[in-house]
Amino acid sequence: MKIQGWGLKIRLEKLCVNRYKASKLNTIYITGASGFIGTALIRRLEDRKELRIIGLSRSQRKTPAPNVRWHKGDPLDLAFLSKELVGVDTLVHLVGISSPGPFADGEFIDVDLKSAQVAAEAAKKAGVKHIIFVSVAQERSYIMDAYQSARALAENYFKETNIPLSIIRPWYVLGPGRWWPSLLLPIYGLLELIPFTRKKATAFTPVLLEPFIDTIHFAIDNPAESKVVYYEVEDIQQIDFYRVTISPLL
Repeated sequence: MKIQGWGLKIRLEKLCVNRYKASKLNTIYITGASGFIGTALIRRLEDRKELRIIGLSRSQRKTPAPNVRWHKGDPLDLAFLSKELVGVDTLVHLVGISSPGPFADGEFIDVDLKSAQVAAEAAKKAGVKHIIFVSVAQERSYIMDAYQSARALAENYFKETNIPLSIIRPWYVLGPGRWWPSLLLPIYGLLELIPFTRKKATAFTPVLLEPFIDTIHFAIDNPAESKVVYYEVEDIQQIDFYRVTISPLL
């Protein structure tokens, strides 16, 4: 993991206290912006006047925020996306099927993997400075093996661009309409206490929407200093712990 220990604590002080203050106008381009994650992220970013936010959707949308623009288009169209990304500082790639499941193998290839391939090539052509890709936990899961494999290949497409890359790897994000896995949290907690099952249980623990969006937000303001930075479930949990328990005391 890239962020951990005291280094994470110091950087999170900036996240919690300074509320992600940026030093210059940055353009953030979000694919899959009208989805569950994209909608929440745009709500978090829309008050930041120092950001220029572009949300890509297959249908035209409107927002009252002056720094948010909605573009209509196909994220699988390389020529279109290459033009869209010219002048973009950070690409946040969120495109994927809405309800991943063990029987959606073909959709993972046609949507998740294809969109990543197109986004990576378009970002490289356009000269994007930083990419944030929401992937999935890569601890082996036989039930969702096809999904994990598609996302692992997608990660490789972005790595091959040599653009500084932040990869965020949740297993499941809890939020409105997506609460049922929270019933399993006590079981995950018990499994994390057992050394033999701790690693897998931690990787597959669902995370809350707010700290997950905090993690993307943090990655936007802290572009990868090396070629690739990984944010695993443990990192998302640390951000949640710091925000809830420490931030109110500062």
